[in-house]
Amino acid sequence: MENLATSASGKAVFHTCLAPPYTLDAAPFGGDAFVALIVNNDADISSSDQYAISLALVRFGCRYAVCMGHDCSSWDDSVDYANLELDPELTPEKFVMTTWHDNESIDSIANFFLNTTAYNDNTFVNFLVLSIGRDDSLLAEIQRECSVA
Repeated sequence: MENLATSASGKAVFHTCLAPPYTLDAAPFGGDAFVALIVNNDADISSSDQYAISLALVRFGCRYAVCMGHDCSSWDDSVDYANLELDPELTPEKFVMTTWHDNESIDSIANFFLNTTAYNDNTFVNFLVLSIGRDDSLLAEIQRECSVA
């Protein structure tokens, strides 16, 4: 995990890029709650790999998943199903909010990711951009927009 940017309001944004074979093996913030911006750059990722990543995110403390990129609505669904599998009662302290952002500008998504993901009693200090596959030009744009959000 690398430090990607610091937002205009001082929020630190970190980045991890997964490459095939896709696995997320460690909790990004030591098990503390976080917001994930899932950037799917791989149009051919298998549903089983997608679900395994979704389960890992929820297990490791993701409490808000903002999904963009190829077939981003399926990521929204995948994280929802992982949340249901791991917490069938949908207890408030473990609940994972999800959104998908298709055909939206990067600045709009970055602003949403950093400035509108607090809900109920959940205010987040940990922000992770999770790239599924590599797209350096898109990552540079996300980095730029997160720094001004």
